[in-house]
Formats: sequence, C-alpha cells, structure tokens
Amino acid sequence: MAIAQEEMTRFQRELIAGVIRRILISEPGDLTVPGLAAEAGFSRFHLSRLFRLATGESMHSLIRRINLERGGWALRRGSTVLEAGVSAGYGSLESFSRAFSDAYGLCPTDFKRSNRDWVIGSRELVHWNPQWAAEALSNGPKAPYRIVRRSAACLAVKRFAGNYGQLADLWEAFASELDDLVKEDRVFVTVYHDNMWTHPDSNSMRADLGWVLRPAEDPPRGMRCMMLPAGHYAVTERFLERKERNEGWAEMSGRFSDRRTLALDEYAGWPLPFERVRTRIVIALDAPKRALS
Repeated sequence: MAIAQEEMTRFQRELIAGVIRRILISEPGDLTVPGLAAEAGFSRFHLSRLFRLATGESMHSLIRRINLERGGWALRRGSTVLEAGVSAGYGSLESFSRAFSDAYGLCPTDFKRSNRDWVIGSRELVHWNPQWAAEALSNGPKAPYRIVRRSAACLAVKRFAGNYGQLADLWEAFASELDDLVKEDRVFVTVYHDNMWTHPDSNSMRADLGWVLRPAEDPPRGMRCMMLPAGHYAVTERFLERKERNEGWAEMSGRFSDRRTLALDEYAGWPLPFERVRTRIVIALDAPKRALS
C-alpha cells in the first residue's frame, strides 16, 4: 500500500534530498540509478519508490531531464548543437536531438531560434542550477554531505575526558602513549559522547580517541574495542581543512540536531599537528544511541 508523502519520515526526506542534490551537481554520465541505490544502502526498487513519492518522477527521468536542461541552457548561451549535446552527456548528435525534441517539442536548431526557456516543467520545481559550476564551492554548503550505508567497523579506542575545544591537547596526551608504528597507515577517529552546548561541565565531556582496526585485529593493551554499527550515516563528501572544520560541524549539527546519537571525526592521516589535520564529519542516522563497547 502506498504511503502519503507527508507520512515519509524525516530520514527518508533527508535521503531523497541528498539524492537530488547528487543528481544536480554531478556531471552527466557520473551517476546511475543502481549506483545511487547502492550508495544510499537501499534496494533499487525501494529507493525508486521513495523518490517517485517525493518528486513525482523517477530517478532516471530526473537525471535525463536535468541533463537535457544543461543542453537547453548551453544552446540559449550560444553553444552549437554538438557542444550542447556533449554538455548534456550524449554521445551522438542524433541521440541528443531525438531526446531534446521529445522533451522540448522543438529540435535543438529550432530551439536556438526561439525564445523558449531552457527549463522543463517539474511538479516539485527541481531543476538544474546553471550557477552550480561557478558557485558550488564558494556559495554552496560549507560541508556538502552524502547519506551512505556503512558496514560495521571495530575501533580500538581509549576514553578521554575534557573540553572538546581542547582536542589538540587530548591527542597530544594520547600520542605520548603510542608506539610510532601505530601512527602509520591507519584511519584515526574521535568519537563524541556528549553535546558541548548542553553538557553541564565542559571539562568532563567524554571522547574516545583511536583508530579503525583491521579485520581480525585486536586492540592494543590498555585500549578497548568499540563497534560502530552498520547503518546509514551522513558523511561530508570531502575531508575539511582544519579552518573549515568548526563551521562544518555547526552546519552538520544544525541539519541533524535531533540525530546526534553517534558522531565522530575521521582524520585524513595522523591527526597531529592538529592545526593541519583534515577532517571528515560522520553522523549516524539510524544507529543505536551509542556505539557498542
């Protein structure tokens, strides 16, 4: 039985919004419906059903329409039909002209001579934004993210208590206990257990520092294993520079403020010196309220 759009959960709406954003900013040919479903951790059928419920069209139709809008915009800007077809991701002039004529009711050459808008009708007013290419990095979200399904992972961690604003000091203290060989070729993490805005004592906030264990590997003496459960996570699309990290966390925390049951930093390499480390923000969406220790 179909569910009404208003009955979609917030997680489902966030998921579909993330899929739409991926379609809008990706280059033609970069995405497939099976690929989007695999990235989201859903079956193709289930994700397609939610997508049609939210937007009124299939993922394949939206991808095709967005690509054709790219072509229409290029024609309106003075591109040749061949150039417009390439920008829309079509491999031949014939296939582009046929698809374009079906969508716009005019062949590309006649469209260039007309005053037709390049926007194709959409129930939810979802369209390609011609400003993305020029402005996505400067004016877009500070922490663009994806919703992905991750497998379970075991971390080797040690508990520290202190103000999250003093993470550099916590990592310095942790580093003094580690063998230099441990610091190589690892995915290092900080797992947060408290909210710095509501915790009664900022100097007693709990954080687990450690790294992702390899298969069948045990944590070193003095550390324990923490299981990150399988599930859906909001993950920044890239590692953020240290100067971007706080603003990125503010943005991600605001977007997922009622879901910060499990949140962590993943570092691109050994996290010291701390002012140079790059960070990927990871927030659980459907995991238990805490990692399994």
